[in-house]
Amino acid sequence: MDKLPVSFQQVSFSYENSIPVLDDVSFDIHARELVAMVGPNGGGKTTLLKLMTGMLTPSSGSVSLFGKKPLYARPRIGYMPQYLHFDPDFPITVREVVLMGRLGRGGIRGFLGWPDKKDRSKAMECLAHVEMDTLADRPFSDLSGGQKQRVMIARALACEPELLLLDEPTANVDSQTESRFMALLEELSEKITVIMVSHDMGFVSALVKSVLCVNRKVVVHPTSELTGTAIQDIYNCSMQMVRHDHRCTEKGHTHVIPDQRSL
Repeated sequence: MDKLPVSFQQVSFSYENSIPVLDDVSFDIHARELVAMVGPNGGGKTTLLKLMTGMLTPSSGSVSLFGKKPLYARPRIGYMPQYLHFDPDFPITVREVVLMGRLGRGGIRGFLGWPDKKDRSKAMECLAHVEMDTLADRPFSDLSGGQKQRVMIARALACEPELLLLDEPTANVDSQTESRFMALLEELSEKITVIMVSHDMGFVSALVKSVLCVNRKVVVHPTSELTGTAIQDIYNCSMQMVRHDHRCTEKGHTHVIPDQRSL
């Protein structure tokens, strides 16, 4: 029997000389689950993802991925960070950014970063998934914020992960791209485990069956339980929901089916 992709057991974490960011967190995520992570800024969402990648280690408790410490499970993880940090003058193409996702593969070529035919083919396949293959030779610095976001998703997919971690993947994309991205995530979750951070409750409720609600503590809710009261408890303030699948006109309400053709 395969080990759980993600397991947190009584995990607490504090940055140096600060109050706890996460306190006594325990939860499991099973194979081929599509899970959203929601909560207020500073509530611990990004910290939770960094604990999964091994970039941070818990102050107490244990984190395991596929039955191993995160550091040893990294080859099985794809990760897209929330913010991009890069030198805009660095001469790198879109294709080369995605090929970074192939670094560390087996053999001397993977170790030295010399992509082979399979690596290049996989990079183009991942770019096609996010409709960026026609811009493969474009300088990365020339892209818009949303285009860069899509390239970073392709880079995370290029390592052929079993666990995909996405920190606000739809933050800079338009509504049409978002609906197509929804279809891609549903397709991916048939084969791998996907965890994403999002503040878009409409996007979350339409896509996933369970939600990790993070605000120092972590509570797992089925999407059906995300009532106004539950959301208010998560964010510690009143919230207003915007329905993306309904349109109001003078004639009344119209139900809108998002275009979910492949991305």
